[in-house]
Amino acid sequence: KSSVALSFDDDAGCHTGMSFQPYEHNGGVVLGVAGKDFVVVAGDTRMSRGYSIMTRRYRKVFRLTSKCVLATSGMQADAQQLQKVLETRLIMYEHDHGHEMPTTAIAQLLSNTLYYRRFFPYYTFNVLSGVDEDGVGGCWAYDAIGSFERVTYSSRGT
Repeated sequence: KSSVALSFDDDAGCHTGMSFQPYEHNGGVVLGVAGKDFVVVAGDTRMSRGYSIMTRRYRKVFRLTSKCVLATSGMQADAQQLQKVLETRLIMYEHDHGHEMPTTAIAQLLSNTLYYRRFFPYYTFNVLSGVDEDGVGGCWAYDAIGSFERVTYSSRGT
């Protein structure tokens, strides 16, 4: 027989003990800069937890297509899950249509994917960069629930 003891620490009788923390912030910075017909994307390689450095070789920039990359910082597990979801959707698109998804469509796909998880969002900070159908470089900056805008440059992270 097991039991759980709860301690009530304040006058209102509210439990102030342990709490559920679903997110871990693994730090990092990513950025994207768009030019006339190119983009430059960069991200640091450090993954941390609190004051500890877990690794100095963690990749935060992922190639999605031949013309588009995703740079993401934040929680490592959510970043990897988001990357896998996007890669799966892009493969499905390529099989259905016979060509890669255009960069502007990927920007909307990422927005929809983030919005779908708005009640328990991916704890990621994203910059999507690539060359669009007209050959013009572009960066798209996102918030946690999928709101985005096309910008000339953007950075995300800590």
